[in-house]
Amino acid sequence: MTTSILIATDNIKDAQSIETQLNKDYKDIFVVIGSQSPIRDFDSNKPDILVLAFKSLAMAEDYYSELYHKSTQVTSYPHRSILLCNKDELELAYQACKQEHFDDYVLFWPTVTDDNQLSMAIHRAQLTLERAKAYIANRELSKQSRHLNNLDSKFEAGLSAAHEHLETIDGTTLKLNQTAATTLTQLLERLNNGDFNAFIDIKDANGFKQLLEKFQHDLIAQHISQINQPLKQLKTWLQEFRSQFGPHFESVRLLKDSAQKIPPTILVVDDDKFALDLSKAALIKENFNVTLATSGYQTLKILSKQRPDLILMDMNMPEIDGLEATRRIKAMEQFSTIPIIMVTGNNTKADVINCLKAGASDYIVKPISQGTLVDKINRLLQ
Repeated sequence: MTTSILIATDNIKDAQSIETQLNKDYKDIFVVIGSQSPIRDFDSNKPDILVLAFKSLAMAEDYYSELYHKSTQVTSYPHRSILLCNKDELELAYQACKQEHFDDYVLFWPTVTDDNQLSMAIHRAQLTLERAKAYIANRELSKQSRHLNNLDSKFEAGLSAAHEHLETIDGTTLKLNQTAATTLTQLLERLNNGDFNAFIDIKDANGFKQLLEKFQHDLIAQHISQINQPLKQLKTWLQEFRSQFGPHFESVRLLKDSAQKIPPTILVVDDDKFALDLSKAALIKENFNVTLATSGYQTLKILSKQRPDLILMDMNMPEIDGLEATRRIKAMEQFSTIPIIMVTGNNTKADVINCLKAGASDYIVKPISQGTLVDKINRLLQ
């Protein structure tokens, strides 16, 4: 796998030093120095790994934050970020990564004695990126597999219903033929008994009988026979279809059973830690996987690593609020089908309209009723 690396720095000597370290293991390297357009840097290069090599942590945070506030590609294109830091900001770098502002950090200033540290960090990032892509693919497969619920039984029920309809048609044609024969027999009996002598003069009774029998054969029995033949062929085809495709539904059933063992993942977004903890506890109790985010900014970062089945989004948050985060998520094709429930402190008509316009599938009003929330989640997941 070719790994694309973008090095963003404010110092040309640092750029040269980083390139020298990485060139022995990686070839697809791009460098931007003192760039005033992080968005253009990222969108044009679409790197797998973004190395932030600024002299201060604040500069790296400003650069990366601008990406997530304005770029339409940074969330939709999976990548990993590595922060290069100086000794004085080592603890701050650790905390920034712990809070998931960046994915990893490497002590780079003063000059390190181990030139393989950064290459190793990129290698680890590459592995986690591959796993994340596999995880997203598996989650999507699991989600789609849940829609196979009862498909095997519906298939069998459909075939059985088709057989019943065919048997009904077959019985109707047989009954029609028998009824026609009985009616003609009764007509002949009445003719022989002279019931119609007053207005029908039959001089050759046997000839007339033969004529009616020919009428029954040519115009009724023969046409019914023409219907019966394709009916038999259709029955045979249905039997062959069941025998050929029936076993495949065992695989469908196994896939469905496997999917049901993987609980859906709910991403809960709220800047209120107490509210986050309450929602997490309630959802875990209902056997959901739960991922937490404290801001719209962090939500967009999480989406670059995993794909939740549903998002519970607080409406009012600093920086990127819930409405803006929802609009940005829905604008990206790969995330547009994720249902979002907006959490709002008001249920005014204007708030509801704004939630729905932003792309939310539903909304819930604080204080949250856990029963109502779970009902809404289950409905949207189904």
